[in-house]
Amino acid sequence: MRNVTGMDLGKLLCSSHGALGILTEVALKALPIGETRATLLLRDTSPRQTVQACAAALATPFEVPGAAWVEGRAWLRIEGLAAQVVSRRHRLASILAPWQPALLKADEGCVLWRDLRDVRPLGGQPGAVWRILTKPSLSPDVIEALKPLGGSAMLDRGGGLIWYRGHADAVTGQGIAMRIGGAGAEFPRLAPGVAAMSEALRRAFDPARILNPGHMSPA
Repeated sequence: MRNVTGMDLGKLLCSSHGALGILTEVALKALPIGETRATLLLRDTSPRQTVQACAAALATPFEVPGAAWVEGRAWLRIEGLAAQVVSRRHRLASILAPWQPALLKADEGCVLWRDLRDVRPLGGQPGAVWRILTKPSLSPDVIEALKPLGGSAMLDRGGGLIWYRGHADAVTGQGIAMRIGGAGAEFPRLAPGVAAMSEALRRAFDPARILNPGHMSPA
């Protein structure tokens, strides 16, 4: 909520995996679907070029809710009122001029984002599907490290989410993610200062240690 005074308990509890409290009621705020949407296509882009383009777009005030990449093609989505979308699209196209963006037809864009949401580009292939969270700047390195294992990958959230399908086992995949800096272990070891703050919060919220004891211990 806006104008929060004191500690923002909502965010704290949502990221605590049940170790700080119990949620008895959740209120969700729903937003209407945008009146219209537009999708910009960037052809022949590598993962690193895509991350650079997405960083440039997401740093603008033009509200880009979708940014993805699959096999050399990247897409950025904007949505909202028709007049605003046209203006924002032109402004973004100017910023992304080095990547020569093209505009997709509306019906093509709808099918595309539905397929990306469902990870359809990786369908029909052997191997398990991995969901890897990492810093967008590190995702090209993660994909490069996964190449020798075979399979294929796609990017979402501007590079912050990697979907990978291949033959990597759990130990190998986690090792690659941790070595490069991605989300390997579920709860990575914290820096001493952060660990002390986390422990102080747990003592304040759960002095009896009855809420998921040991659940968020680092690997």
